[in-house]
Amino acid sequence: MCRVCRWVHPLVEHSSRYSGHNSTPKTKEKGYGMEYLMANSTPADDVQINIPDAIHLVAVEGDTAKRLSDLSLYQSDLNFGIEALNLLEKLAESEKIHREALWRVAILHYMKCFGGQRVRFALEPLTIYRDSPPEAMESFNYFKTLRNKHFVHDENSYSQSIPGAALNDGSKAYKVEKIVCFAARAETLVSANYGNLYSLLIEALNWVNKEFDKQCNALTAELEKLSYKDLKEMRSLQYVPPSLEDLSKARKKPNGL
Repeated sequence: MCRVCRWVHPLVEHSSRYSGHNSTPKTKEKGYGMEYLMANSTPADDVQINIPDAIHLVAVEGDTAKRLSDLSLYQSDLNFGIEALNLLEKLAESEKIHREALWRVAILHYMKCFGGQRVRFALEPLTIYRDSPPEAMESFNYFKTLRNKHFVHDENSYSQSIPGAALNDGSKAYKVEKIVCFAARAETLVSANYGNLYSLLIEALNWVNKEFDKQCNALTAELEKLSYKDLKEMRSLQYVPPSLEDLSKARKKPNGL
């Protein structure tokens, strides 16, 4: 399937098999998003990160820090979606369940970044795809509806099950041989849709990365105005793993923001 190609109109096929080819690009894109540093920590302990010439890691607060935190999580979601598509591309078309699972999880992690956020600020598609061709927003709305009306909430006709009865020729003591249900599902994993989703993910990630760098620079400028003594007295950065009781609760803002 084509990873990054020209925008095309979203497609749907009513078939039990996926269409499109499963080609592998000659080059592989690298360097999506930020480089996550590995941290060594135990519950509620100070986080230890190996950064040259750094001797102490402090927690930062405020509006800029909150936006930076949200952008970091968006980077994670968008990278997850991209990697899911990369893995999907390597699978044979016979591995239908695995391919469909990766396809759906890529869409869900992509759409997770837009709208309906209670904790994070929501990404704005009209801002991100402002300079893209009209097909970009058409594709965005397609995947939004696909997520809302088919994958998460089964409301449209992309999934159907039609009950029926198999009758015999009337020569037997009974007339109904069997009750059946004809099940059909529209196939959305086709080359055009794959290419569109990949392009949407890449453009969104590029925007998030630029905004992330912008907020990092702004936060650096804010902190550089403080004295070294004030910086050293700031709270250490700590990570508290979630508990079972946190499952149903809205996530708290980082560092008590």
